[in-house]
Amino acid sequence: MHHTVAKSAEDLLFTESCICGTDYCNSEKPEITVKENMKCDAFVRAEVLGNKMVSRNVTCTGEYCFKAKISSEIGHMTSYSTMGCASFIDDAQLAEELNPIGCAKFESENVQVEACLQVIISLKNSRKKI
Repeated sequence: MHHTVAKSAEDLLFTESCICGTDYCNSEKPEITVKENMKCDAFVRAEVLGNKMVSRNVTCTGEYCFKAKISSEIGHMTSYSTMGCASFIDDAQLAEELNPIGCAKFESENVQVEACLQVIISLKNSRKKI
């Protein structure tokens, strides 16, 4: 994953991330060829070391709209929530939990994570399942 250091929540609004599952698969930015016709709200809200940060609301365009929320009782960041846009390369397989829309959840004693994808109906069957 490519990382960006941000001084404020506002800086995170314009961060692009490329995530993949094999070695060196994101050494170059992939070319997105799927239709990106979902207009989504985007924002970042976080609490780090007791300081609350909130970005302004903007919009973005992607294949999917996503939302993610992390709550933690360990580490410096106690909460992080965001909404934005996500697009996948043409032959990407999405996790079964997302189906290709829906939510994936993880919970442990000290950390809770929930990530969801939303999509318009016409795109629902265009993805392969793992």
